[in-house]
Amino acid sequence: MAYLLMKKLFENYPGSRINFNLSMDSQLDRINIQTKLMGKVFMYFPDVLLLIRSHNAMGKVLYTFIADGPRLNCESAFLRIVHMAYPTNESPASMSEMFHFLKEFNPCWPQIRIFLVDPFFKGVDCLAKAFPSAEVVLSSFHVCTYFKQNISKLSLPANIEDVLINNLTNIVCSATTENLQDMYTNLLQYVKPDLLFQLNPDWLLMDQIWALHRWRNGKESSTYIEMMNTLVEEIGQTFSNSLPWEDKIFALISFIQTEIIDKNIPSLGIQTPQEMAVFLDKEEPSTSESKTDICHTKSDMDSETSLMICQSLNDICVPAAADLCSKEFFVAQTSLQFMTKNEDSASIRLLENPQMVNWENQKSCTCPFYKTMKLPCRHILALLKANQEILKPEMLDPAWQKSTNAHESMFPVPMDTLKIIKGDTKDLSPDQVCRNSLTDQITKVLSECSDEEFQQRYNTLRELADAWIGPYEQVKL
Repeated sequence: MAYLLMKKLFENYPGSRINFNLSMDSQLDRINIQTKLMGKVFMYFPDVLLLIRSHNAMGKVLYTFIADGPRLNCESAFLRIVHMAYPTNESPASMSEMFHFLKEFNPCWPQIRIFLVDPFFKGVDCLAKAFPSAEVVLSSFHVCTYFKQNISKLSLPANIEDVLINNLTNIVCSATTENLQDMYTNLLQYVKPDLLFQLNPDWLLMDQIWALHRWRNGKESSTYIEMMNTLVEEIGQTFSNSLPWEDKIFALISFIQTEIIDKNIPSLGIQTPQEMAVFLDKEEPSTSESKTDICHTKSDMDSETSLMICQSLNDICVPAAADLCSKEFFVAQTSLQFMTKNEDSASIRLLENPQMVNWENQKSCTCPFYKTMKLPCRHILALLKANQEILKPEMLDPAWQKSTNAHESMFPVPMDTLKIIKGDTKDLSPDQVCRNSLTDQITKVLSECSDEEFQQRYNTLRELADAWIGPYEQVKL
């Protein structure tokens, strides 16, 4: 039966990818499946993935991976689907296997920045280990659904339930700090303490959840929630029918394909001809240009502003400070930005580009912090935590290790940069900072030369210093 499923899929949906295992009685045990269109949507919208879990009466769980995020405009939620799978069970081994094939089907998986999950998802550790550069965040869609379902279960007076549902509607349309705080206050006021724990009101105060929903306006937010509810309901019904597994999977794929007929392809609002060509199979884009254009397109005005910012850093800051700020600015430019402006402040969240950690020894990373400091960065440390490992001496530059007793001048990063990071220069005058920097540079040069070169340079410095001060006072070197 499984082989008949493959035959039907490949005949009806050419270019599909499928991987499955059979049980001892030749029944379908687990499967990962992805149509050609799903793969293309994944390739162009990998930043944020929403996980939808559908359960059936037999205890099986279907995972539907959905492209999400602020750049994706879509007529149908079914066009957002990028991958489907159901593991043997939800054990760590089965989950790891499922994520392995998700990665194998999609070479662009390192570009995933965030996974949005439901409150009851137990595979966070497996997900973090499989995708160490991605964050795992509670989904605002699931949290809103959770609140709505549980409020109705509390048997509250009708007027109080109406107030809370109205609060929730306001949050769906506009997840501002004020709306979130209003609902939080009302929950504390109207719900008894012994029932309050069922609602997890603290989720309302976790900005990480709502920052990823806030970019939508009121109409877009309502449409998004409605589309997701329809998708969850339709997939759940199809997955729960009494058909054999193979027929059930084919029915799901067929249903999805039916739902997206005559629908416009996912868009960024403004599409390049190269993007349109890829989705419509007219021609393949160049390997280097199209993807970069989609993710990091900058207008001429943005480029000019960036140059002016960099120039102002160089004009105002000492070199070490300018270098550090330039690296921070690079991260800001290459990150996805969520910004909410208030009267006197702004809430800003950056989704950084994925970084690559050397998988074998976890010693190096592509991020600016590691390149500058040669120290374990947040990405290396996150990978260590996910693997339940500890730091090892070989993962650090020898100059940073206590056992080497290296002189400060031998550190991988200049001393003036280190002092700025440590805050040692905050009470020093600019002249003193300049003198300290010059001293550190001279010390570094002298420490790296041979004895003969050292003596020669020392004598030159002695002559220069004595000639500068005069014969009446010898300069201490």
